[in-house]
Amino acid sequence: MPVSWSAGGSVPNAAIGYDNLFADRISARRTYVGCLAIDLPLLPALLLTTTLFGQSASQHQSSAKAATNESVEVNLGKGYEALKLDRYDDAAENFRAALKVDPTLVMRARFPLAIALFQLRSFTEARHELETVRREVGERPSICYYFGRLDLEEQNYKSAVANLNKAIAKPPFPFPDTAYFPGFAYLKEGSDQDAEKWLKKAAKRNPEDSRAEYQLALLYKKESRPRRRSPAGVFAN
Repeated sequence: MPVSWSAGGSVPNAAIGYDNLFADRISARRTYVGCLAIDLPLLPALLLTTTLFGQSASQHQSSAKAATNESVEVNLGKGYEALKLDRYDDAAENFRAALKVDPTLVMRARFPLAIALFQLRSFTEARHELETVRREVGERPSICYYFGRLDLEEQNYKSAVANLNKAIAKPPFPFPDTAYFPGFAYLKEGSDQDAEKWLKKAAKRNPEDSRAEYQLALLYKKESRPRRRSPAGVFAN
């Protein structure tokens, strides 16, 4: 039975049968399939073009990543060299540049950045960087050592003793003068016996560093004790 649509707007008012309606749809479908059949010979070329474009984009990304990695390594190398030469401003600048590209370089860039800032006496910034490092990798002797050094600079001797004791908990010590600073911290805290113990160890472990013998001399002078050197040059009291 034909369906009649009332006139109005753009709706046709002619009677349209179901057969004609379905015929139109079938015709449209054949036309669509025909279009696909015409384009099929172009499909391999299209796929090849897409593949080549993808490969080109991938190669570009790889090249960019390689260039970025090289830039980071250059900054790290310059930073380490500047640290060795006591150029702490240059060191901090290069480590910051490396971290800007790759913030995950905790021990390779952020920790030496903290050391450079400590040497520049930027203690607040150094402590901030060290706290970030400790959150990422946990407490390590080298990290505790610098926390102790910061505590000494801030005259927080109790905290310095606690941090430096963590640094010396298990040999090997992270730095040649590691044993000296617990002795110095104990001396400032008033624990003379512990101070003497660690200052003696420091003088024995690192005889080229005269600070330990100097602090021992002050300690013995305070206690009115005679100073006596062992054959190795270390105070033997």
